[in-house]
Amino acid sequence: MAEANAVALRDMSKDELVKHAVRWSSQLKSMKAEIAHGGKIVAHTGLAALGGAAAGVLAVKMPKVPFLPHVDTDIALGAGLSLLAAMDLFDGADEWLNSLASGLIAAGVARETQAALLARAAAPKAA
Repeated sequence: MAEANAVALRDMSKDELVKHAVRWSSQLKSMKAEIAHGGKIVAHTGLAALGGAAAGVLAVKMPKVPFLPHVDTDIALGAGLSLLAAMDLFDGADEWLNSLASGLIAAGVARETQAALLARAAAPKAA
């Protein structure tokens, strides 16, 4: 197959070779952009997971904000980081900061949802 491709390239005119090279170059640029996009998505997912892990640590070490004992620390910290990211204060790192904040908030909301559903299931049923 490689030999057939070499023969096909050898038989092309100079203009055809240039068009072929430009098309290859365009395809490589497109693939590079797709790979960069995929890598960015994976990195954002990793940061969100890291935020979830941080929420787990906070749930054990400092579950509530010290001066607001009814507010979960992970949700408050995630909301604060997301607000800072929305204010565009970090010169290009806002998306990354927001991914971390999303993980913090998601873990806190998941925990609260689980607690509410378990409480509802444990409540006596009205006859």
